Amino acid sequence: MDGIRFSENVPVLHDGMIVTYDLPDWGYLDATVVDKNDGLPVSGAKVSFTDKNGLVESVTTNGTGVVHRQLPVAGYTMTVEAPNYVTGSYDFTLDKLFAKATIDARLSTGVAGLQVSGLDAVMGTDQNGVGSLTLTNTGSAPLTYDLGEAARHPELDAAGATTRAGKGADSTIDLKAWKAGASGMKRSNVDGKAAKVSAAEAKAADKVGATSGGDVITRIEIPGTIAEKEPSGIGYDGDVWVHDYNAKTNTAYTVTGKRTGKVFDASWNPAYRAFDMALDTKTGDMCQMEDSPASYIHCFDRETGKETRQIKGDWSTLQLTGLAYNPAEDVFYVGGRANGLIGTVAGTSHDNAGALLSFCAPPLPEVMGLAYNQASDTIWYTDLTSDRPTRLLQVDPDDCSLVNAWWFPGQKVGQGGGPRDRRDRGAVGGGPDRR
Repeated sequence: MDGIRFSENVPVLHDGMIVTYDLPDWGYLDATVVDKNDGLPVSGAKVSFTDKNGLVESVTTNGTGVVHRQLPVAGYTMTVEAPNYVTGSYDFTLDKLFAKATIDARLSTGVAGLQVSGLDAVMGTDQNGVGSLTLTNTGSAPLTYDLGEAARHPELDAAGATTRAGKGADSTIDLKAWKAGASGMKRSNVDGKAAKVSAAEAKAADKVGATSGGDVITRIEIPGTIAEKEPSGIGYDGDVWVHDYNAKTNTAYTVTGKRTGKVFDASWNPAYRAFDMALDTKTGDMCQMEDSPASYIHCFDRETGKETRQIKGDWSTLQLTGLAYNPAEDVFYVGGRANGLIGTVAGTSHDNAGALLSFCAPPLPEVMGLAYNQASDTIWYTDLTSDRPTRLLQVDPDDCSLVNAWWFPGQKVGQGGGPRDRRDRGAVGGGPDRR
């Protein structure tokens, strides 16, 4: 209004007078902000415009990386800032009315590439290892990095923490008790309402509500009719391996249920079948429990399906079905309904590889499938029965004490078990009820 204050309280307008308003001369800027390495738009970049008097305005890019502005005629500097990118500055001038300027802002950043060899190892006290790490930068700017160790699980350093596995000759295992564990064992209840056989079982029953259970994240459909298929073992290495008890094969699926093309024969013992699987991260082999009175563990190459080694010991003298692997301790966990126990077997880094290091009794004795989750340092197992819904139980590997329990999704009977991923999500599948 200041432009028309020609006088104070005195009429100044009259017929024939014209008042015009003129904007200062202006022009247009069209700019794009992209990654110099791949040419993709940079979202969230701060774009500032300054002239000789200082900051004029600033905007933020969206997912297109496009900036369109109308600015008064002047000389400008456009500054572009974005996290993990080198700040860029671009000068331009709008020298007349309707002038146009175009800027292609390509921000530089580093792109790291990493190759490792020999760094994935489990070592005991006073042991040393050698590995290599190659770090490359294929980007357009210098790269900085930090090298360190992943934190241990806090419970490993907790006061009073115990170690389940024994040490070589110092380990004294009662093999008679291991073999006769199921002798006189009373079957666990159907729904927790009947008489409890022990305080541990009562606790398990109390934790399993009428409808409680973990959410089903995804389902993998196994081809064939119910009569044609019988999945009895599951393994995980990024893909989900499923053992077909009838076909005696191990088939790999993606986590979304697509076949990977890997279908391998699993007739380790021609007279018997096979059960649970677990990935031995130290050797890279997938290992599987044999379904026989001997219960050998057979490990095989995941690319060819060929057997690489067998694991057996004084513990493998009765039928076992469950198998899991603890990479931090390099031990296998084995178990089955024949004795209702979960045992620890030494891995390849132990002086007494294949030896039974210890065992404990879980809350419910019908042990079928086993899985180990490193993030929570717990064992998961299913108790296989034919006259009530199967349960999923989470136990402490030190003493098999109960941590949590759920019904199998849908409260189905006759289910097996499978592995856990790093986010403590698991796979479960139906298995045969071999009594």
